[in-house]
Amino acid sequence: LGAGVAALLALQYRETDPNTKCYAFCPPGALMNLELAAFTRQFVLTCVVGLDVVPRLSFSTMEDLKDEIVRMVAASRTPKWSIICRSFPGACCGLYYACGCHSCCPGDEVVLNEIFYSAQTEENIVKLRSEFYHLQRQEHNSCSDERMFLPGRIIHLVHSGSEKSRSFCAVWAGTENFQKVVISPKMVSDHLVHNVMREI
Repeated sequence: LGAGVAALLALQYRETDPNTKCYAFCPPGALMNLELAAFTRQFVLTCVVGLDVVPRLSFSTMEDLKDEIVRMVAASRTPKWSIICRSFPGACCGLYYACGCHSCCPGDEVVLNEIFYSAQTEENIVKLRSEFYHLQRQEHNSCSDERMFLPGRIIHLVHSGSEKSRSFCAVWAGTENFQKVVISPKMVSDHLVHNVMREI
């Protein structure tokens, strides 16, 4: 959060020192509304590395991600514990476990299928999903829809090599480019200090 604090302090110091400049490395996304972010383009330079999740984090982007995950889970008939065990560690941290759930727990999937699927017809499943989406819409309507943005001008260091390489090229980016959380094995590692300093 240091980069976010620096950008806000620079905004305050500009009142007494118009020459104040700020260099913000990977600040959080939920920092400023669109008007304030546009104003800080005069004196704030933001740098974002690759698929770093932190500059993409805000209430609205997390709501969007939650809705997308719920839709995908609702459409899947695979046991949810199996999806989480096999996918989540790898997606967030690049870690993949060799444990095959079918081999070490051969009976669990059968039991889960009996509990969650055999007692529900497709018609009931569709009905439950539609009711859930209706509740989601009500929840969204009760919350503020104002989106938050990164400060200043933005330099985005984009991966330019192979999937496993650390090659980057620098491009100018707009605040709208960071309005979606990207699930990737690099979403956390791209925010680590030693990686940021190495790429810069």
